[in-house]
Amino acid sequence: MTEMKEFEISLNNFIEPLKQKKKGIDSFIKELELLKKLLKEPVKNAFLVSHLIPKIESELIGTEYYEALSSILVSVHEDNKKNQEEFIYVFGKELKEVFEKEGIAITGNYPDFSVKFCHFKIDFKSGNASLYFARELVKSKIKLTAKNILNAYKEIDKEIVGRPFNGNEFIKLLYDAYQRALLLSGMEQSKRLNIVSVLKELALLMQSTSFIKDPRKENYRSYSRAYFSYDLFRLKQSNMLEYNGKRLHLGTATIDYADKDNHSIFIVDEFSGGNYIMSLSFMAPSETK
Repeated sequence: MTEMKEFEISLNNFIEPLKQKKKGIDSFIKELELLKKLLKEPVKNAFLVSHLIPKIESELIGTEYYEALSSILVSVHEDNKKNQEEFIYVFGKELKEVFEKEGIAITGNYPDFSVKFCHFKIDFKSGNASLYFARELVKSKIKLTAKNILNAYKEIDKEIVGRPFNGNEFIKLLYDAYQRALLLSGMEQSKRLNIVSVLKELALLMQSTSFIKDPRKENYRSYSRAYFSYDLFRLKQSNMLEYNGKRLHLGTATIDYADKDNHSIFIVDEFSGGNYIMSLSFMAPSETK
């Protein structure tokens, strides 16, 4: 009985490594089958192939198949470089075509494309695109097709640009937010405040009575930096920059503070594209002299 137990253990010691080796071989075969499938449309799948080749190569090292397959993979890799270049060209062309069919002007080249106040960053390696509005990330991991990017743009344009806007109501809310931020900071009237601190107060003033009564996540009304940027643009466009005898002033950020979330916000502009704004204040005409 003892001998039989020893035989069983010995056989298990032999069988388990074979099972593991079989799993490795099965996985390796699946990857090779996938590569073969992707190469049927080499341009379309160029960046998927570029991901798969290193994975196959790493599993190939130290196996009896290394010599036979490595030369094939080198050739595939070289051809794939050209396929990637062609894919970039074709994708850029398709992207511009789908936007132009909708009457939307798109500019730029890989990896950055711009539409109005939006721009896309294209990452062929991950197979995704990211969408920015007023330099704020508003949507990520957009699957890399021209149609998906167009749909993402339409969604964000409707969400941000399509919101209703009343200049008279907004300038009042902004003035009240400025007053609250002044009080919290202990600053005197008409002093310049960091624009981010004013946004915090404005976001609170934007809340519904439901949130005031019960400040739960479900009752919170989102008011993002991108929303704020576009609302300030609309306010300037409507020329409603005065409230309570004082005029709104926006201070451009210095190089040290531009592109720093805690200190500045990018405010879009129809002509220059926009500027990083660091300070916000309301001043009477006599205080600006």
